[in-house]
Amino acid sequence: MNLIENTMLLVNQVMDNAKSVVINERATADVAIDIIQCRSSGSGPQFNAGGYPKSIDSIDPKALNKLLLYEIIANSVNYCYWYGSHLIRPNGSDCTKMYKLLDESFIVMNKLREMAVYDPQHEVRIIIDTFIDKLSMARFPLLDHRIRHLKEVRAREDLLYVIDKCVTTNDFSVDGWLEYLVRAFPGYGKDLFLKRAFLFIMEMYRRCRLFKEEIGRIPVPADYQIPKMLRSLGCLSYTHPLQLSVEDGRLIPEGSSMEIEIRAATIVACSKIAKITHCSCEVVDTYLFSKRNECKDPFHLTVTTSY
Repeated sequence: MNLIENTMLLVNQVMDNAKSVVINERATADVAIDIIQCRSSGSGPQFNAGGYPKSIDSIDPKALNKLLLYEIIANSVNYCYWYGSHLIRPNGSDCTKMYKLLDESFIVMNKLREMAVYDPQHEVRIIIDTFIDKLSMARFPLLDHRIRHLKEVRAREDLLYVIDKCVTTNDFSVDGWLEYLVRAFPGYGKDLFLKRAFLFIMEMYRRCRLFKEEIGRIPVPADYQIPKMLRSLGCLSYTHPLQLSVEDGRLIPEGSSMEIEIRAATIVACSKIAKITHCSCEVVDTYLFSKRNECKDPFHLTVTTSY
């Protein structure tokens, strides 16, 4: 059984015994119709937008190698930007700022490369140490966890070899990459719903259409924002106690029945929407995530490094 099948088995086990979250079939169908209309008219969110970041020249022979490294580093710390409340983002911390700081760290490496004042074997260490310094000075939440996860990437001696081998042989298997992320980096593997591992595959697809033959296999990365949007659109309904917990900003423990039901129901609902629209969950994720700022509802608060 591969990791995607294993994740879906867990999702189904959770939903078979769900008590706090219900999926509303009619609302999921309505969302699917809206996505179909947006795609056919060309209006609404920009689907599959991407490209290389400014720190990586797309015509560089090693551009894809650098992009793979870039996204592995980014997704290793792509979680939990709020602090105490869904309204509080210390110093404007979010995924956009995180990517900005990572871009700056790659640019530092680019300048050192131009001056040839470093040992090429230390490129990953220089990038990650610079990134850690920038995240620390920006006072990102859960900083100790972020530093630990970045050090996991920095310490992986075979990382550049694995990237180079995949690029050289054009061997990009979704299962192969998911297995490598889970085995090589405990921070990726800790989450039984594999949010950040799935997001890595989606981000590489969005940027340069990598994994395009298999992108339809990837479930939605279950986080805070997607279930918030599904609930706002009526696709998910919470029991009164869970609804109050979310609306009052009470912490919902990681791994509790309520927390895993929210995430499992999110994955199932998005899969249903994708099936109706005959598209991938990546399209559904793009659609819902692009509308997150239009919805002022709070998201559920769980202190976690999984999302």
